[in-house]
Amino acid sequence: MPPTAPELLLLILVAVAGGGPWGAAVASAATKVPGPTSPAPSLPPAPPPFALPGGLQTSALLSFFAPVSPKVHNEECRNDSRRYLQELQNLTLWAAQMFDASTKFPEGILAADTYQLGHYDECVGVDVVVGGNGPEDAGRRMRGQYCLATIKFAPMPSTYPAFYRERPHHATEDEDPFSLAHDPYKSAWEKIRVTVDPSKKRRDEFFWSMCIPSSCTAQDLQTSMDAAMDTIRAAYGVRVDITVQESMCSTAKESTEYSIGDHVVGLVIAIAVTITIISTGYDMIVYQQRIQNGGKTARGMESIVLVFSAYSNLEKLGKPDRTKDMRILHGLRLFSMVFIILGHRCLFSYGGPFYNPEFLEERYRKIQDMFLLNGTLIVDTFFVLSGFLTCYSIFLELGKRKRLNIGLLYLYRWMRLTPVYMMVVAFYATLLDNLDNGPMWKSKMGLERERCEQNWWTNFLYINNYVNADQLATMWIVSLIAGFIGLASMFGGWSFYIPGRPYYIWENATYATLHRIAWSMAMCWAILGSITTGFNVLEPILSLDAITPLSRLTYCAFLTHGAVDLYIVSTLRVPQYMSFPRLFWMASGDLVMAFIFALFIHLLFEAPIGGIQKLLMAGGKRPRPDDQENKRKNLNETNEMVETPKGSTNPAYRGDTKEETQEI
Repeated sequence: MPPTAPELLLLILVAVAGGGPWGAAVASAATKVPGPTSPAPSLPPAPPPFALPGGLQTSALLSFFAPVSPKVHNEECRNDSRRYLQELQNLTLWAAQMFDASTKFPEGILAADTYQLGHYDECVGVDVVVGGNGPEDAGRRMRGQYCLATIKFAPMPSTYPAFYRERPHHATEDEDPFSLAHDPYKSAWEKIRVTVDPSKKRRDEFFWSMCIPSSCTAQDLQTSMDAAMDTIRAAYGVRVDITVQESMCSTAKESTEYSIGDHVVGLVIAIAVTITIISTGYDMIVYQQRIQNGGKTARGMESIVLVFSAYSNLEKLGKPDRTKDMRILHGLRLFSMVFIILGHRCLFSYGGPFYNPEFLEERYRKIQDMFLLNGTLIVDTFFVLSGFLTCYSIFLELGKRKRLNIGLLYLYRWMRLTPVYMMVVAFYATLLDNLDNGPMWKSKMGLERERCEQNWWTNFLYINNYVNADQLATMWIVSLIAGFIGLASMFGGWSFYIPGRPYYIWENATYATLHRIAWSMAMCWAILGSITTGFNVLEPILSLDAITPLSRLTYCAFLTHGAVDLYIVSTLRVPQYMSFPRLFWMASGDLVMAFIFALFIHLLFEAPIGGIQKLLMAGGKRPRPDDQENKRKNLNETNEMVETPKGSTNPAYRGDTKEETQEI
């Protein structure tokens, strides 16, 4: 008799699963006359072989997709897996969905597309009750669990001996280990073979998605897959090592479980939002009207309430910097942050599911990509800015007071940076993990939460890096030298990316020692040349007033943009295709979202904390807007640089003016 529709569909599914070693067997079986099948018992004691049209036994094949091996000691898992295979034989929808969500045969391995992600949502969406025998026996709940198994493979020495030949460190007549071109007439094992070129992505290791019953553990799946591979190892002469980590398995969350830390952080955010709303309303409706009518300025508790006003804080955020000579600092800070976010977008995208990794292998050989590959240098710009402003402020104080309280200086800096920093760390350690899900959510976002939970105190103490790691012609010459030094420090690293280039230890040591110093010197000249002589080609752009508000948000943007990148990678369902237009498109979205989140953090935490610090130094008195304007006019008329470029006057500098300052 001809095969029924369910049998045909199951044949197609298994044929897809057997696209490799089993393809020929399935194809030949499809031409045979099918024999009758008998219904399977409700819960067989062992995984029974069942017949496809033509009598093809597929239990050994499908057992790869469910932990039914006798080597699996979890009896509950084995029983649920047997039920799964039984219902798959009957083409029951939920079982077919689980099988459909699993990877049948890897694709794109030779192109280094090593993430075979299947269909995550189809898998975790399976939630049924099976095996009920009446009102008294409601049956057993069956839920889909998505796992990513890591599979490493290679031919046996007897299968392809050349795979294990010595890897040359230099190009020879027969082989160039640094070439991206491969002889299309040679064995595919040549492209899979690992070479000494670190810029090439490994092709002998990939991730295979599996959908299994939720009663099974990662170890159960690993044991079952490893046992199912025994036949393949022997028949085709390949080595196959399978690893399944618990962090790579996940199910749909029935309900979000919040810890005490989650509730505490949520409560702090809710309180901050409530106070900001109340303060903003009071400021706009009561205080601003009173000031316009010549009323008294805020004092005492009213001053504390008003520092939380989003209206006033937004107004301050948008005001241009009054120190015209130092506006270039805002431009340097903003554009440095733009390149940092772009670099981190590349870092996260290249390290996640990647459809065309050969694109990256080619980019490693392009000197123009050093802005991204050597982009960590740009972070040093912030160190230069912070150090420059700190030294500048210290010189001002020593020139006036001849004394300096170093302890108070450090305390002020710690108090200004830490509250916002720790709030972001607390969010990472608590609520961030509950926002979404995905194939790699537990392995990436869960790992980030675990790190923040364990190491928050190192961030609190700022030891996380150590614990757990006059003539115009003259100006032209100096500027050219500074520009050359900066470009050399950035693009000089390209020499280490040239394929097959000999390694010289003295060259590596010299570059590693000096390239950051050289970049910092170039940034110092960009600042000093602009301030002292006004000679800077980029000054008109870097000093635009429109840049200032965004520059003041860079600290919060730096703290938040990593969460944006991490969220996108952790929720990916399919590998991403990469190109430069696409990278810039994605980085543009990162920039927008990072600064939106930065604005909220600034209004809820950074600006109010800075305002409270200022009130403490001013004795609790809030200055009148007209008084502040008069001081600004006097300051501009005298053109005196008596302030440090964001925040409040540093209490370490006793007796300084109480003008608002802009501190990095």
